[in-house]
Amino acid sequence: MKEVDLHIHTTFSDGKLTPYQVIERAYYKDIAAVGITDHDTMRGISQAMEAGRIFGIEVVPGVELSTYYAGKELHILGYYCRAENFLLKKTLAFVRLDRYNRIVKMLALLKKEGIDLDLKDVLALAAGGESLGRPHLAEALCQKGYCQTPVEAFQRFLGDGKPAYVKRLKISSYNAIRLIRRSGGIAVLAHPGLYKKDGLIPLLKLHGLSGIEAFHPDHRSAECRRYCQMGLKYNLLITGGSDFHGQGSGSSAAPGAVVVDYGCLDRLKRAVGNPKC
Repeated sequence: MKEVDLHIHTTFSDGKLTPYQVIERAYYKDIAAVGITDHDTMRGISQAMEAGRIFGIEVVPGVELSTYYAGKELHILGYYCRAENFLLKKTLAFVRLDRYNRIVKMLALLKKEGIDLDLKDVLALAAGGESLGRPHLAEALCQKGYCQTPVEAFQRFLGDGKPAYVKRLKISSYNAIRLIRRSGGIAVLAHPGLYKKDGLIPLLKLHGLSGIEAFHPDHRSAECRRYCQMGLKYNLLITGGSDFHGQGSGSSAAPGAVVVDYGCLDRLKRAVGNPKC
């Protein structure tokens, strides 16, 4: 049975591996298809597809959006969005600019704490700054010897309420779902077990949510079963993936650590109109 991993990050956001390296790893894990779901950008998709043609692996174009619903942060995955869609491109560019400005503000706050980091130190860890985030800043703090681990960096400086924390712009969950649908994509709720707000799922369904990520490294087997049942109850597509960021990043050890059968991808493609990717 062919298996797919529909949730993978690359150096175009906060992953450790380039799109080519991700596809190469997937090839050696005998994965039939991978979903490239970088945060707030789809610019790594073309490189992944080129590597996919070399290794014979199907690439599912995706994006992961950080959103808010009733004060709760929710991540929405968008699959098969048209990257050239004007509104999508404009929104993603705006969010990435906010990410950049946020890091600049956080560096200024760190300087007040006696930590002298340069923006170029952070950009060097983030594919030139395509989609900057706190993990890049945490890694820079470690490389410069201010912290031993990224976890320490978050606990001392970067976490919510810490000296260098700055809020980041997040669009509403409803607007994110609407944006994904208007750009021709399928909206899927990422790792619902992390939110402890299952009551939101039918509400999101009413606003156009099409799927739920039942299988994820942070879901125990009981949670996987529960979200599969909720998918059936609310007529939502079932997806899953490793949420791979790279070894040493605190996430799954490799692409394919969590997979679903190819039938899940078939159903996803049928829902969006059988794209040829």
